[in-house]
Amino acid sequence: MCSSDLWWRGSVIAIAVLLPSPRAQAAPPPFAEVRHRYEISDGRLLDRDGRLLQEQRLSWKGRTISWVRLDEVSPALLAAVLQAEDRRFREHAGVDWRALAAAAWQNVVRGSKRGASTITMQTASMLESAKARSGRRGLREKLRQVELARELERSWTKDQILEAYLNLVSFRGELRGLSAASRALFGRDPHGLDLRESYLLASLLRAPGMSAEAVGKRLCAEAETRKDLGDCASLRRFALATLNRPAFQIGRA
Repeated sequence: MCSSDLWWRGSVIAIAVLLPSPRAQAAPPPFAEVRHRYEISDGRLLDRDGRLLQEQRLSWKGRTISWVRLDEVSPALLAAVLQAEDRRFREHAGVDWRALAAAAWQNVVRGSKRGASTITMQTASMLESAKARSGRRGLREKLRQVELARELERSWTKDQILEAYLNLVSFRGELRGLSAASRALFGRDPHGLDLRESYLLASLLRAPGMSAEAVGKRLCAEAETRKDLGDCASLRRFALATLNRPAFQIGRA
């Protein structure tokens, strides 16, 4: 490990040590409360056999439907999300110091804007998003995000954090939450997502507005190490076909 890398990692850890104790901050809401307050955008009328009779838009804050439990999610999707967003999610305590230091080094040396927010950090920010906050992403905001993530890890389990993340995160346009994205883009519930569909959704997490062509390129890059994804040409066609067509009705599985 080079001396510059060690210096940046030490700097990041030193900043963390100087942070106010997370317990001095407002505690995150209980997981059960977040799930209970989840706002559904579409009301649905079903017959006695569960068939959809009528659907009506109730909220215009984003397209959200039913909260999906972690055990209702395809294992392929869970693996793809962790691969794309937070490979050491099960190991860290809310902050991936290795990734944070590497990102800081890349930002200074190469002028890149590489991020290092863990799934816990992103979830903590989404839970706080209802409060009035600045849209700036400077050092102060990053440190605030670190504080919230550390407290969230003390209050929730890893599975609860991951479940909330998948239900609160934006995938594309107004599609918020895995259930809405899965139904709108593929016409199926999250438990039925296959490998290609899972990696496409995971590709959208960092940049929901990414073009279909860019998503295809990202899938091709993933296929270099995941040969079971298929060949690059078919992945490009799949991304174009999925993202350039009108979405399915999200109320229909």
